[in-house]
Amino acid sequence: AADDSTDRPIETMRQQVQAAWTDYNGHMNVASYLKVFDVATDHVFAQLGIGPEYVEEAKSSLFAVEQHLVYDRELREGDKVAVRASMLEVTDKKLHIIMTMHNLDGAYQAASCEHLFIHVDMVTRRAVSWGSDVQTRLRSYVEPLVDNALKSRINRAIQVQR
Repeated sequence: AADDSTDRPIETMRQQVQAAWTDYNGHMNVASYLKVFDVATDHVFAQLGIGPEYVEEAKSSLFAVEQHLVYDRELREGDKVAVRASMLEVTDKKLHIIMTMHNLDGAYQAASCEHLFIHVDMVTRRAVSWGSDVQTRLRSYVEPLVDNALKSRINRAIQVQR
């Protein structure tokens, strides 16, 4: 694991739910959850050293190939939220993370989003391996999840309870 000064999970951002993010039900709409998780992804990539500067220098980037969003409790206009990211796995071409969105006012988890990204050469637009230094750095952030409720969401499929 990385040095002990690195906080885990990584807090990517804090934000307040805006009126424009809500729908006719009076809570945050689906598109806004996805947008917040998307912006949080940019923050975590920058913190991990694989953000815009990496893309420019390495001519490689990450493309999202799959996401799984689970809603736990609603968020309403004015709620303060934080998004945290936990690294699950780094392979030679893939990055697997889970992010959680927390209502800071009510002290509860509002949603989670599991992401799978693939490392892509920006010239050929094909999947390529990380450089060994990048892969080693990213793997230093991977730690086993201790939250059993969150663990149960990894690699989960949609199921209808009958």
